[in-house]
Amino acid sequence: MPAKKRAAKKQAAKKQAAPKGTAEKRNAKKPATVKTTRPGPGRPSLIEVGWDPDERSWEKTSPVGKFLVAIRAGNWIQTSAAFAGLGDRTIRIWMRRGREALAEASGELTQVAPEDLPHAVLVDTTAYTESASEVELVQIMRSQARDDWRAAIALLSRRHPDRWAERALVADDAAQLAQDEWTDLITDPDVLDAAEALAESLQNAELDDT
Repeated sequence: MPAKKRAAKKQAAKKQAAPKGTAEKRNAKKPATVKTTRPGPGRPSLIEVGWDPDERSWEKTSPVGKFLVAIRAGNWIQTSAAFAGLGDRTIRIWMRRGREALAEASGELTQVAPEDLPHAVLVDTTAYTESASEVELVQIMRSQARDDWRAAIALLSRRHPDRWAERALVADDAAQLAQDEWTDLITDPDVLDAAEALAESLQNAELDDT
């Protein structure tokens, strides 16, 4: 048998002996790998960033720490959340969870479950921080009231709106003005003379009728 025929025959035998699909697998393209940005297992919630369970507080540079700093400065909760890079919905969810945990623990932080403690402390700390901010701002306003009566009016109108709010002052002024005008009217000599003349005329008319 010629050498070329023997070589061709061997090549054909190799192809027949090769497992089916080997060539397709060898030539097939590998699927592209897709990277995901999902957090790995054990990644802490943002409320736990900078959280110290022993001190029951957060670092000032943490998201919750920044939130509380903004609250202390007198900002609204929504504004403070935005300043800290937190969503308003996130804060509301944390607050609701904290209030529920406190209710179950009868308001005692020591009885709150460890996994709910940051949320309960957030509720408690936010309420205290808002109160502390209000006290400080009232002190500033009181100190300004000594030199500026408008600061005193502003403070009184918020503390006693029924007596010092602008609408109450306007109503009082209107009532006083009406009283003053009435007093001026009934004490005016010309008005008194006209009233006496009218009374006398009416009396004479009644006598004529009789």
